[in-house]
Amino acid sequence: MLLGADDYDAMMETVAVLSDAKLVKDIGKGLRDLALGDTFTVEQVRAGMRTPSPKE
Repeated sequence: MLLGADDYDAMMETVAVLSDAKLVKDIGKGLRDLALGDTFTVEQVRAGMRTPSPKE
């Protein structure tokens, strides 16, 4: 089987993602949140980006 460079890169990225159990779990949580409507608006994200993080 022959693969183009883009297809090969996409396949390798998929393998890398699926090999990372925490990342797969986080993606699943994100998809569940999305299905439940537990999301942020663009305005909420922008406001959060402007808020300085607390100093440790």
